[in-house]
Formats: sequence, structure tokens, C-alpha cells
Amino acid sequence: MTDEQAAALVKQAIESRGIIDCTGDVLVVRRVLGTFVLTADGCVWAHGAKVYWRDDPHEESIENINDDIAFFEDHGTDATGEVCGAWEKVSECYSTPEAAKAAMEGGK
Repeated sequence: MTDEQAAALVKQAIESRGIIDCTGDVLVVRRVLGTFVLTADGCVWAHGAKVYWRDDPHEESIENINDDIAFFEDHGTDATGEVCGAWEKVSECYSTPEAAKAAMEGGK
């Protein structure tokens, strides 16, 4: 493969938001169809997995509302019937209590 061919392949991958697949005899660009939700410490999060909040590392999430929101601190409902508690983005939470505590302490 020439430098020009390689540059064209890289340009195609960037434009299509894809990756270069070099597992076969011929390099091809494959389009990425989706992405994974990552925690603040870079772990891939699976729906239903527990995450930990930096402001209180010992408290784990109670449930996940959708693909990127975790629910903490169930305080019941208010007068209008709305659920009271804390909602955090999974991307701002941590995969372990230790990682959340380290973030709370500034990475110490």
C-alpha cells in the first residue's frame, strides 16, 4: 500500500466515523454503528451495572433510568408524586467505590 492509498483510507475512515479493519488480506473501512457509555474512569458500562458517585463514594446507584442516567438516594415522592432523589450521568460516575473516593480526594 502506498502512502497516498493509506492517506485516502484514513480520510475515508474519518469522514465516515469508522475504523480501519486490518484483519483480512485487504484493509477496509468499517462504519461504527454505536458507542458504549463509559464511566468517568473509562470503564465500559453495562445497563444495570452499579456505579459510584464521586460526592459519596460509598453509595452505589439504585437503578438506571436509561442508557446514561443513574439514580441515587431514593427519598420517596413529593406532594406532586414526583420521585425525589439524585440523578447523575453515568459518565460522571465511577466503576468502583475506590475510584470514586480517589476522584473525590483529587486523585490521591
